[in-house]
Amino acid sequence: MILYTNIGELSWSTGGTKPQTKKLSNVWLRVKDKKILGFGTGKPETTSGYLSIDCKGRLLTPALIDCHTHLVFGGDRSAEFCQRLRGKTYQEIAAEGGGIQFSVTQTRSKSEDDLYATAMHRLEKFRRRGVTTIEIKSGYGLSIDAELKMLRVIQRLKANSDMKLFSTCLALHDAPKDMGKNAYIKACTDELLPKIAADKLADFVDVFLEKGYFSESSVDTFMQTATQLGLKVKVHADEFADSGGASAAANWKAVSADHLQAANPEGLSKMAQANTIAVLLPGTSLYTRIPFASATKMREAGLAMAVGSDYNPGSCAIENLAFLACMAGVHCGLTAEEVFASVTTNAGMALGIQKEKLQVAEGNSLDFCLWPFHSWEQWVADAGQTMPMETYINS
Repeated sequence: MILYTNIGELSWSTGGTKPQTKKLSNVWLRVKDKKILGFGTGKPETTSGYLSIDCKGRLLTPALIDCHTHLVFGGDRSAEFCQRLRGKTYQEIAAEGGGIQFSVTQTRSKSEDDLYATAMHRLEKFRRRGVTTIEIKSGYGLSIDAELKMLRVIQRLKANSDMKLFSTCLALHDAPKDMGKNAYIKACTDELLPKIAADKLADFVDVFLEKGYFSESSVDTFMQTATQLGLKVKVHADEFADSGGASAAANWKAVSADHLQAANPEGLSKMAQANTIAVLLPGTSLYTRIPFASATKMREAGLAMAVGSDYNPGSCAIENLAFLACMAGVHCGLTAEEVFASVTTNAGMALGIQKEKLQVAEGNSLDFCLWPFHSWEQWVADAGQTMPMETYINS
């Protein structure tokens, strides 16, 4: 049982399409059995029986949620960053054997123990930044066995970390070089998906819906099969060109569609009608110099927006989620309220967590971060420079 006292400001976001920031000053908050038992202003009526934590007038917020990462991988692609600084594009590097295919070769060569150890180290870096809930994708295996290996690693991370982790099968990240695209899609549909469902190796499936990778028609059976097996859907959509990814995500009733730099207004409107969350990934634009997604277009379409790090070996090696949320404000056009929501309430919704469960309310189970600030506006303006003083995992 925990009692947080002397909270200078307790802030959280209502989330959704028009998020508002709720805040209380001079607050106490009580947690029992990992659930909020109560909260209020002034002094608590009792402190007996609780571990009392004096917040010393600081800011307490829900912990951060990263709804899009590629945390499990082998090898290093820092040389590609330098290649882009010399003028090469993401597509040119991929055509020369870099990009996803390079990571596939490196990941296949690593043991499960090696992948687990490096991924656990990366998880701890996120935790130090105040992230306690995180989604992790496969997708650097591109074979039945290698994808299962990655998904088993994620399950080990789940079992040995107190963070809340979500697993996503991104087997259709690219087509393997040692197997035809259509044959690979069929193998993933007929062999991989039933195995994943039976062994509960994933919470979601995802696909890279992009010109040169996969189209809606080519993977529709895969997605429909995944849904029938009880797996939720996410989509990498319209990152480099308008490939119909936003519309496809709506057709599949995806929980989220991510990237969306080139999505057309009709597709975005369809996503809103399907209650699909738009996930902005500004880190990839910072790393690769591709255009930033437009929050204005998404807001006009009536979409709720989240921000993910897209942490991966090649196109965004940034685990500072607070910094990336601020960059989504500066470069994508999120308001301050949307920035705060994008990595708390809305990010949770992009993982299928009910909005009501992400609020500071009695009965909810939330993790918290204590920041050396006096207001949530200071947190936004800090742009991720400051780590939390403490992170409390209550969920």
